[in-house]
Amino acid sequence: MPGLKVVLVVPSYSFNDIYPDYQVSLPFLDSLKLVPGATHPLGISYISSVLKERGYEVEFIDGVFESKLSLTSKIVDEKPDIVGVQAVAPLWDRVVELADDLKNIYGSEVLVGVGGSHVNTVGGACIEDHECLDFAAVGDGDIILPDVCDFIVENFGGDVSKVDELKVEGTVYRKEGELVYNRPCPRFAEDLDELPFPDREIIDLDDYCPSIGFYRDKPSTNMVTTRGCLMACNFCHASDLPLRKRSLDNVIEEMKLLEEKGVKDIVIYDQDFGADVERAKELCKRIIEEDFSFYIGCNLRITSFDEELVKLMAEAGFWRVFYGLESGVQKNLDALNKGTTVEEIREVVEKTDELGLQVLGSFIIGIPGETYEEALETLEFAKSLPLMFAKFAPYSPWPDSDVWENSERYGELDKSYGKMSMNRVNFIPKTMEEGDVEKLLRKGFKEFYIRPSYIWKRFKAMRTLEDLKQNIRGFLSFIRS
Repeated sequence: MPGLKVVLVVPSYSFNDIYPDYQVSLPFLDSLKLVPGATHPLGISYISSVLKERGYEVEFIDGVFESKLSLTSKIVDEKPDIVGVQAVAPLWDRVVELADDLKNIYGSEVLVGVGGSHVNTVGGACIEDHECLDFAAVGDGDIILPDVCDFIVENFGGDVSKVDELKVEGTVYRKEGELVYNRPCPRFAEDLDELPFPDREIIDLDDYCPSIGFYRDKPSTNMVTTRGCLMACNFCHASDLPLRKRSLDNVIEEMKLLEEKGVKDIVIYDQDFGADVERAKELCKRIIEEDFSFYIGCNLRITSFDEELVKLMAEAGFWRVFYGLESGVQKNLDALNKGTTVEEIREVVEKTDELGLQVLGSFIIGIPGETYEEALETLEFAKSLPLMFAKFAPYSPWPDSDVWENSERYGELDKSYGKMSMNRVNFIPKTMEEGDVEKLLRKGFKEFYIRPSYIWKRFKAMRTLEDLKQNIRGFLSFIRS
C-alpha cells in the first residue's frame, strides 16, 4: 500500500440550503422530503475508483445524512491524511467551515483539498482567502487527486506534513502565502475508457432517491456516457467544455454491472445525450440488443432532437427527456444564447410527447431584459405544452460572464456564493421590481401543477409505486406553496 488514506466528503447540508422551503418538507413532518432528493455523488465515486486502483485507502462520508458535528467526528475517526471536499456554490460556506474545523484539529498533519462544479466554475482562486484549504483540484478530480497522492508518496514519502509544493497539473496550491497554478488548469480526462467504473461500493443505493421527475423506480443510480458540452448557453456553468465520449462497449459493460446490482432506474447525466446523434442511436440499439429492463432518463437539447433517435430511445427503455426550454419569448431565448426558437421548442416537445416519452422542461425567470409581462408569457407557454414536469428557476449568472462582471448594466446581483444556485434568487433585472422573480416562480409552480387537465395526465401516466409516491409528494408541495 502506498500509505495514504483519503477521506472523500460532501459537506453537511439540508435541502433548505438549496431549495425554496415549500419544495423541501412539511413543517410538521421534516422527514418526508417533497420535491428534492439526494443523488448518488458520481464524481466522488469515480475518484474513489481510481484511488483504490492505485492502492490508496478510501472512505466516503456524505454530509446530506450528517450534522456538522457528526460529519467532523466521523472524519476524525477515520484518521485521514488527505480530505477531499466536494464543493457546489450554495454550500461553499459549509466547505470552508469544515476545512477550518479540520485544520484546527490537525494542523499540517492533514491536507484539505477542494474540487467540484463550484471550483471548476470560479477557478482555483476561490481558495485564496481561506488558508484552511491547502489546494484546489480544477477540472476532473478523478485524474487530479490520484496524481496528488502519487506526488506526495514519491516526493515526501507519504508524509503530508512535509508537503511544501504540489507540482501536479490541474492543481492550485498555496506556497509562502501565494497561490501557485499548475497548468493546464482546468485539466480534463481525455480518454474516459481509461477510467475504472465509478465505485458504487462506497454507498448504499437504497439511501438515494433523485428529485421528483428524475426517476421512475428504485433502486436508481446515475451515470454518464459523455463529459462536456458543445454549447455555450451563457447561464450554464458546464457550457463550452470539451466533449469527450466513452466507447459504447464501455457504457454497456457498466450497464451490465448495474443490472447485476439490481438497479431498476438509470439517470444519464450527459449534458446532451444527443450531442452525437449517430452515437446515441447506436447506443440505444445496443441497449435493445442486451434486453436491459431499466427505466432510463436523460437530457436532450432541442437542437439535438431526431425522430429516429427518440423512437429508438423509447424502445430502449427511455421514459423521460429533460429539455432546457428556458423561455417562451424569442428575444429572451436570444439573450441566453440558446440557439433555439419558440416554434422549434413547441414542435420538438409535441413530437417527443407523441413518440411516447414524458417531457420535463425547465424555464428561467428573471432573464436580463425580461419584463414581468414577458415572464407571464413564458408561464402561459409552459402550460400550453404537453409537459409532464416543469421546473421554474431564477436566472443566476456565473463568474466571468458578462452579466456577472457588468451586473450594474443589467440589474441587481448578489454575488455571494451561497446565492449562486438555480433555486435561489440572486439577480433582479432592471426590467423587474424586487420580489417579482420570486412571485413569478411561485405563480408558475402553482398554475402549472394545479390544472385539472394536467392532474388527469399525471394520473394516466402512473406505472409504478414510485410514480404514486412522487404524485403524493408533489401534491403536498403544492399545498404548502
